[in-house]
Amino acid sequence: QAQEAGSRAATPAAEGRSGSLGDAQDYTVTSFPSSGEWRISENWCPSEKEAAEWPTSVRIRESIVDDHRCCAVATNTVDTWRKTGRHRITFAAWQAAGESDDPSSAWCRVLIHPSSFVASACSLCGLVVLLFDLTVIPVALAWDMPLTGGLWLMTLISCIFWTLDIIVSFMTGVQKGENVEMRFCKVAGHFACSNLVPDLLMATCNWVSFALEEVYNSDSTGSALRLIRFAGVSKLLRSAGLLRFLRVFRLIEAKVESTLSDTTLIIYKCIIIISGVIWVNHLVGCAWFALGKNGPSDTGMRWTQSTVNTGCCAVDFMETSGYFQYTTALHWSFAQFTLGAIEVSPQNGYERVFNIIYLAVGVIFGSTLISSLSARMVDYQMTQKTRNDQLSRLRRFLRESNVNQVLAIRVLHEARRRLSVQEAVQERDVLVLQKISRSLLLQLRVEMFTPQLHTHPLFRLLISCDTSIMRAICMEVIQSSTLLDKDELFSAEATSDRAYYLSSGCLQYVQEPATSPAPVDGRTVLVEPGAWLAEASLWSHWTHVGTAKATSPCRVLALAADDLGAALRRSSDMREVVSEYCRQFHKRIVSARPPVAAWPDDLQVPHASYEELVLSMSPTVQSTVGLISLDQWYDMHPQWGMRMHLRPSLKSKRDRLRDEVMAGTSRVILNPEGQLERVVSVVVLQVTTRDDKVLVELGKMSEGDAKIKASCRLPACKQGHSETLVEALEQLLSMFGLSGKSSDVRELQCEVECRASEDYGIQTKYLRRLHSLSLCEEDLTLPVVRPPHRPSTSSLSIIKPMQRFPSLRVSSRRERREAERIDLENISAYWASNGSKKALFAWLPQKTFQVLSSSSSGGSDLAAWLETLAQEELQVLEF
Repeated sequence: QAQEAGSRAATPAAEGRSGSLGDAQDYTVTSFPSSGEWRISENWCPSEKEAAEWPTSVRIRESIVDDHRCCAVATNTVDTWRKTGRHRITFAAWQAAGESDDPSSAWCRVLIHPSSFVASACSLCGLVVLLFDLTVIPVALAWDMPLTGGLWLMTLISCIFWTLDIIVSFMTGVQKGENVEMRFCKVAGHFACSNLVPDLLMATCNWVSFALEEVYNSDSTGSALRLIRFAGVSKLLRSAGLLRFLRVFRLIEAKVESTLSDTTLIIYKCIIIISGVIWVNHLVGCAWFALGKNGPSDTGMRWTQSTVNTGCCAVDFMETSGYFQYTTALHWSFAQFTLGAIEVSPQNGYERVFNIIYLAVGVIFGSTLISSLSARMVDYQMTQKTRNDQLSRLRRFLRESNVNQVLAIRVLHEARRRLSVQEAVQERDVLVLQKISRSLLLQLRVEMFTPQLHTHPLFRLLISCDTSIMRAICMEVIQSSTLLDKDELFSAEATSDRAYYLSSGCLQYVQEPATSPAPVDGRTVLVEPGAWLAEASLWSHWTHVGTAKATSPCRVLALAADDLGAALRRSSDMREVVSEYCRQFHKRIVSARPPVAAWPDDLQVPHASYEELVLSMSPTVQSTVGLISLDQWYDMHPQWGMRMHLRPSLKSKRDRLRDEVMAGTSRVILNPEGQLERVVSVVVLQVTTRDDKVLVELGKMSEGDAKIKASCRLPACKQGHSETLVEALEQLLSMFGLSGKSSDVRELQCEVECRASEDYGIQTKYLRRLHSLSLCEEDLTLPVVRPPHRPSTSSLSIIKPMQRFPSLRVSSRRERREAERIDLENISAYWASNGSKKALFAWLPQKTFQVLSSSSSGGSDLAAWLETLAQEELQVLEF
């Protein structure tokens, strides 16, 4: 199948290559890294057949590539996009449509989602202010603390916050069952009918209390001021205390439960219960002191009028320190709560009624507290009992099996460590999810898995243009799993039909010389979150060549290849794109072997990046991918439409780029960051000899050109349609009659350069692959170019001595000395052609090449020499 795909791609590749000698002008290579050597382990001893066939023997995944069903779609896909343009709804628009009935409304962009970070931050700020109000204000009211210093500042912040909170409440969406209401009129109406009046009263009382505290300082206004502040506190307790506190507390509790272990969670809940008891007794103690100080009395006596015996004398209670007064009131509150005894007793009827009521509340609340704490402790004991029972059974098993003591200790240690780690809850463990509707479960899985799928450019392309594929992949293809420390994700020599995405945690990938063509000392790689593993399993019948083991608790998503093929069959438009991607990926697998490329493994396949795969696809699929990418870009950046109305030049650039994409002359993709890029791939060949010479392109010309244009660079060509890098390199070698030398080529490096394109208004990425080849000058069997006959010389020369061009002057002494040391009299030049483009090549010493390519004087000398060539004397070889 790979050979058939290669034969089908031969014609478009040749068409895309026409003029490759002249089109690969956007590169410059003047450095020469040393050739890399592939070290293959001597311990890897496969059979002769395996050594000759792997990875060539790797078969393509038939469930993905179905040529008989896709052949009709291949010719119609790009035509469909040409006619309809943006005919697929994007994921962002689909998600917005599910959240609001009017996603195009401008208010949807202003309103705050109740589950967003902004809403959570506002709730946390409200919790902090609320805790201050509920803790400090009761003390300030009971002890008549002056509003100065830090208390004045915090009171002002509280007033401002609760006023702004009313505005934020008008702009925060409302959760209604499964959906979120994000229409401003509905949100405002809901808030106006529920919490607007209590919030307004609370904010008004706070501001009035703060203003009166600032204006009046006399005793005559003290009682009125206390009443107003008490009204503000009452509103705070009834509205914010019961509504906001409980709501924010639930959010925090849900977050804590998802992060803490079972034991830590039990301790956390016990701390919360005890803190709640202390806070309630704090409020009651402040109320008890305020009642004894300012409350009515039917007997003329109050409990605060008692005396304190200090041993030598009696002191009035109100003359003691505020700290003693507060702790005494708090002690009384705890005594009534726990049915204890204290020397403080009520002195009038109002105090006794308050005491009776709180005793009744304490009985109920105290019993509830004891039962809650007991339940938490029982849960902890049951958890520990289950753990101890498992360890006890393991000890018994090891003892009855006569296991060596050293090994038994290791097993017990590992078991204790595993039992102490809280495992993540899997979807299959949550039985209640089976009771919710399928549509809601679909939205849940889409929300869970779409961010991870967006990290892969192909899946980003699929799920953004066809929601049916997105739903099918999220519901049927992806399975989530967790790994503990030292768990294996996969092992070497195991057949695989799944690709993996590491969502969290770290993995260690190890290749052993005995199970893979790894280096002699093996290979170990630390895999970090966000990496894809064993992607080759989706597109071929892959066998793992390494072992992936967890180094920390990990969450991994697995994509089944057969299920993915079944999901892709539902989309007729995108099926051919995936099939072509699969064919090109498989071609990289079977051709990845030294010296052309590195061996493939579970982490990467050489030359299988998204950009390189798209560049090798057929012209129709390339146009489809380009048009979809353009439409996605304009959908994600609606501001470009406004800019095009204001600047017509941008619209003309967009139209020109779209026309070139449809014509197949430009390749456009969305990179993993979601940015639009125009991609150009160039293959560069560095041919050297033993005497330190390099083959250099001196000049080029096209049909109709009157003279040769100086270039002075390494031979290069663009990667054509439906063509891999290996095939492009083979075409470049065949230009010089070196087709049989492809096995001697070494890949040196890949250079990536990104720069803005003024012609298209987007970024252009240039991928330059530099290859090296060592030859003798005699191996290049091309016709030699003879310069025009001159009586003064009969030898071939590209650049004559400096006196030959007296009008040319070297700008610096250093360049003059460099030029004088270069002997160019015995250099041979060759003339080669590829269709309508022709180029002149020559063997140059590397020092000469550097001077000609880097200095202005060298370029002038080369241009002057090229002008002296007589066109009728050039022998042209047609290929």
